[in-house]
Amino acid sequence: MKAPVLFILFVGSALGKSTRGTAAFTVTYSEAAQNGPYKMFTDYAPDLSEYDYDNAIKSVYQTGMWVYYENVQYNQQPGRVYWVHGIEITADFSSDYSYMASSLKFVGSPEIMDADGFTVFEGTAFTGSEFYSESDAADLGPLTRKGSSIVITGTSPWTFYSDNYWSGRHMCLFPNIHDEGANGEVLNFGMYPNVEDIGIMDNSIAQCGKAAGSRARSRPSHSRPSHSRPSHSRPSHSRPSTGGRMEPGESWSLKQLGRVWEILTRRYSYTCPCSLLYHVFLSLPHDFFLFWQDLCPARRTRASGVAAPRQKTDSARTRGRTMKGVALILLLVGVAVGGPVTQVFSGAALSGVSHIFSSYASDLSNYDFDNTISSVSQTGMWIYYENVDYNRLPGKVYWVHGIEIAAAFPIAYSNISSSLKYVGSPDLYQDTWTVYEGSLFTGSERYGTGSTTSIEKRGSSIILTGTSPWTFYDEEGWTGSGVCVYPDTDVDFGDAGEVLSFGIYPDIQGIGITDNSIASVKMGCWSKNVVRAEPLEAEHRGRNGAWGILEP
Repeated sequence: MKAPVLFILFVGSALGKSTRGTAAFTVTYSEAAQNGPYKMFTDYAPDLSEYDYDNAIKSVYQTGMWVYYENVQYNQQPGRVYWVHGIEITADFSSDYSYMASSLKFVGSPEIMDADGFTVFEGTAFTGSEFYSESDAADLGPLTRKGSSIVITGTSPWTFYSDNYWSGRHMCLFPNIHDEGANGEVLNFGMYPNVEDIGIMDNSIAQCGKAAGSRARSRPSHSRPSHSRPSHSRPSHSRPSTGGRMEPGESWSLKQLGRVWEILTRRYSYTCPCSLLYHVFLSLPHDFFLFWQDLCPARRTRASGVAAPRQKTDSARTRGRTMKGVALILLLVGVAVGGPVTQVFSGAALSGVSHIFSSYASDLSNYDFDNTISSVSQTGMWIYYENVDYNRLPGKVYWVHGIEIAAAFPIAYSNISSSLKYVGSPDLYQDTWTVYEGSLFTGSERYGTGSTTSIEKRGSSIILTGTSPWTFYDEEGWTGSGVCVYPDTDVDFGDAGEVLSFGIYPDIQGIGITDNSIASVKMGCWSKNVVRAEPLEAEHRGRNGAWGILEP
C-alpha cells in the first residue's frame, strides 16, 4: 500500500503546486523509515484515537510544517512536542518521541503553504488554541493578549503590537527559515516557541500588522479554535512592475485624503474634526503657533480670549516663521499620505534658510541651494551627494532614513551637497527594489515594484523598501545564479505605529553578487543563497531612524 499512497501524494502535490508553495500533507507511519501501517492527514487531528492512531507515530513523510503533540487538543495539558517542516521530507522520530503523539496539526495556509500569514498560539511551543490570519488583524479574537508563541509563514515580516491602534510596545518578526524543493518550490518560516525569548511580553499581543503595510487596508480576521477545521486561504499576488514615479504636480486622490484623515485620527485619538485639528494645532512647535499668529491675528485674539493689538514683527523673522510653519504642515501631510519629503536647512539644528523637496534634484544650483545644506528634517530615505547628477563623478555621500527625523550633518559633510534623491516609491510602504549604477547608490538607477525579466547589467549597489524579499539573477528570465536579499538591515518606527523597512547594500560584491551582473529580478525568495546583511555603520541610530556617511 505504501507505493499507491506515495503515487497519490505525488499527483496531489503536483496538482496543488503554485509559485508560492504546495499544499500541506503528512503520511504518518508506525515504524521507522516509513514502514508499517500508516495514516494520511491533510487537516487538523485533535485526537488521534478517533483515527485508531493514538501513540502510533514513529516516522513521517510530509510537506509543510506539522506539529505532533503528546496530548490531545494540541497539548491543552502540558506535554512534549515534535515538529517537522520541509518539502516532501522524511523524518524518523527520536526514541524519546516515538509512539507519543496524540494530536497533530499543520501550520499556516491549508492550500498554499508559503502564503504570507502568521499564527499566534495560546501556549509556548505552539500549543493550545490559535489565531491565524493572512492580513492585518485589529484584534486576535479570543486570543487577544493571550498568546505565548508564534509561527510566521511566507516571505513577509509582521509587526506585533501590545495596544490598539497599532501602538504600544511592538516587535517586527521576520521569517528566518527557508526550505527548497527539488522543483524549485520554496517554503519560508519564522518559528518563535516562546515570545518572551524575543522581547515580547507573554500574553501581551493585541494586534498584528503586515510590516510596513497600510493599516487602512486591514480586514478583520477570525480566530481558528483548536478543534475547528481551518478556513481556506486566499493566495497573495505580487504587484506588477512599474517604471514611473509620481510627479510633483500630480493631485491627491480622495483615497489619499482619506489616508490623511485616518492616520491623524489614529495618532490623536479624535474623531471630531474640530477637536482633532485643535489637538494637532496644539501639538506643533512654537514656530507654527507664531506662524498661525502671523496669518490669522483675529482668530488668535478670539482663541486666547485676550483683546490686544497685534505687535509689529520683523519681516525677516516673519518670513522665517512662515517657512517653518509651511514646512511643518507639508511634513505632517507628507507623512500621512505616505510620501517621502525632506526640508533642508542652511544652518545647524534646523535653522537658517530652508527648502522643501518631495522629488529628485539632480543639481541643487537650480534651486539656489548648492553647497548649502547643514541639517534636514525628513520622512523616508534620502541620499545627499557631493556632486551633481547623484555623484556621477566620485564624491561623498550622506544618507538619512526615518520617520519625522531631524539630522545635523557633520562639519565635513555640511555645505557640500549638490544633488539629492529619495529611495523607493512615492508610497513609502510599497515593496520596491532599486539597483544603482555605481557603488554607494550613485549614478543612474533602475527601479521597480514587481518582477522584471531583463535589466541592463550595470548595477553595483542595491536598496530595498517594504517587506518583500527579492531574488537577483545573473541571467535574464530569472535564470542562472540567484541571490535572495531581504529588506531587513534597517527598520524605523513612527509614533503612530508607522513602520519603514529597508535593505541597504552599498556594494553588492559584499553580499556575494558579482559587480554589474544583475540581469533579472523576481519578487520573493527563490534561492537557497539568502543574504542577511548587518545595518550600515551610522553616525546616529534611533527608534525612528538613522543617518551616516559613505566615502568613495
